[in-house]
Formats: sequence, C-alpha cells, structure tokens
Amino acid sequence: MEKVFAWIDQTPVTAAAGIVKIDTPAMIMFQFKASHRYGQLDIEHTPHMRIFSDYYADDNRIEVIGGKGIIFINRYTAKTVDLPELMLFKDGKTTPIPVKGVEWHDSFIATTQDFINKLNSGGTPRLDGPTGKAVLQFTLAALQSAATGKEVRPDDVQ
Repeated sequence: MEKVFAWIDQTPVTAAAGIVKIDTPAMIMFQFKASHRYGQLDIEHTPHMRIFSDYYADDNRIEVIGGKGIIFINRYTAKTVDLPELMLFKDGKTTPIPVKGVEWHDSFIATTQDFINKLNSGGTPRLDGPTGKAVLQFTLAALQSAATGKEVRPDDVQ
C-alpha cells in the first residue's frame, strides 16, 4: 500500500469480560502503490441485524471493481445476502462462479495445507512473512491515521 487514511470510532459492547470497546463504525481508505488503484473498508456493528452464521454475527463482502468488470465475493463467515458466494459482472452480464470451501474455516485449512505442501516440496507459501508484515503495517497505519487524522504510509510504520 502507498497510503492509508482512516476514521475509526469505538462502540461499547457487552462481552464475557464485561463492557469492551470495539473499533466500529470505521472507514478505511487506501491507495495501492500501482497508479490509480484504490480501495476502502467500511466496518459496521449491527447487533440488531439477523445474520445466519456458524460463528458470530458478522459478515464481510468484497467488490473488486476493474475497468472491464466486477468480482463480488459475497460470503465469508455468514449468509447475509441471498446471492452466490462468488459472482463476476462482465460484458453487461452477471455470472455466478462455483467455489469449493466457502466456509470461514476452509481458508485456514487451505492456508495450512499450502504451508505444509511448500515445506515438503519447496517454494514460498501463499501467506509468507513479508505478506504478514504488510498486513500488520496496513493495520497499524490505519490505527495511526485514525489517531492523528492524517494519511499514513504503511512502509513508514515499523
């Protein structure tokens, strides 16, 4: 990421440990290092919305918008929207794309299997040290941006 700007509020919720504050609602905007590539995360706390999940009342959806189409990822931890798990919009038409392993835990299983395969056969795992560092730097840049009200370069976060 080139830079991150975030607004993060806190909402008190009741948990087993008492009242805790969670980082929501929040808006995180970011610019990739490649030219004209941007993204945003919108995070909400919706305790009164009915969400069907095997885990907890939370869900995520992603839209990747390009010059020729859009990929919609509609399923992570829950079945919030009644749409296929993965869809492609291209040439004026929306097409569902079949996916195996759509449950949240499937991503952990696939990543662990990939790591074991790379240990046995060589190569770089999908989630390697530099990737983990980049995710952490992005997260810390968002928190720093929210605290200062200024955009932050993740590469400058140590």
